[in-house]
Amino acid sequence: MNRLLPLAALALAFFAPAANAKTVVVADAQDGKAVILSAGDTLVVHLAIKSATASVWHLVYSPEEMLRLNGPPRYLYPPTHTILVYSGGPATEEFRFTVPEGKANFVTGAWLRFLFLSSFESGVKAAKLWEIRYTIKATP
Repeated sequence: MNRLLPLAALALAFFAPAANAKTVVVADAQDGKAVILSAGDTLVVHLAIKSATASVWHLVYSPEEMLRLNGPPRYLYPPTHTILVYSGGPATEEFRFTVPEGKANFVTGAWLRFLFLSSFESGVKAAKLWEIRYTIKATP
């Protein structure tokens, strides 16, 4: 049993997030703005969509070595809806990214860009770009 303790501690140190890691949430209103991140931080992007349509946001640019996408997007609906009857109402598409730990001393500025494609919705542009500029701050 005692032989497993060092192995468990090593696994915890390797897989646990950095002690000072934070979560930064950005949304539609931050289009064109800048954010500052550190190694281990999580960036959460919330972008508005209309549910039950084929119109979704597409990630078009982000250097993978600086900001890693954590799986497919999630769809967030108002708490009062039921999935069977909720169609065409407002919803949110959520993307989660992590700054890799190896970037602790990497300082740069880069763009994270999404493209919204909707060719059939009345009153909605066929394509819309949303972007933020992010900087990965060196950790002391």
